Amino acid sequence: YADPEAVISDQVEFIDGRVFDRYSQPQKINGKTVGRVWSFRDVTERVKAEADIIAAKEKAEESDRLKTAFLHNISHEIRTPLNAIIGFSGFLDQPDLSEKDRKQFIDIIFQSNNQLLTIINDILNISQIETSQVVIRESWTDLRKLTESLYRRYKPDAVKAGIEFSVAADNGKENRIYTDESKLLQVLTNLLGNAFKFTHEGFVQFGYSIREE
Repeated sequence: YADPEAVISDQVEFIDGRVFDRYSQPQKINGKTVGRVWSFRDVTERVKAEADIIAAKEKAEESDRLKTAFLHNISHEIRTPLNAIIGFSGFLDQPDLSEKDRKQFIDIIFQSNNQLLTIINDILNISQIETSQVVIRESWTDLRKLTESLYRRYKPDAVKAGIEFSVAADNGKENRIYTDESKLLQVLTNLLGNAFKFTHEGFVQFGYSIREE
């Protein structure tokens, strides 16, 4: 070292991941510097613990940001159908309202009700997932009946939007699978709901094929 009187303290990180505090000071005999004393201390666990604390803190902060964004988004999502329900409900008691308009307003209210229920169910599902309360209930599920039910449910949406809607199903084989029917129905309902929400022309098709078992 250029300065034999220097006191040095730093940290050394090895390629195998270990971290050491390194300390050096002059060794003196009768006030005269005759060499240096070095000391090394393994602080790997301490550094790792500090890094874990920082990572946990950043994760918690990110979680708070995501929850805040989620609540803002949910409040917007809830407000949209709720405003429609409140607004169009107020129109229904107008004495000069035509039967055609009345029916149209009632349809909008029903659609908004369904949208609101879907949002509330999504919130409950997220809560169940976060608290590990989701229960899988498996049973034999008839895919043919499931797809027919979904087709009947969304056919009016397809007609209203002027979109071709069809089912592609492999009816030549066994149509039963062992699964959680309510979860499968929920997944397909979300997919079809998005399909009709974002498809403005063309077609929507859904179905299934069974490979081996």
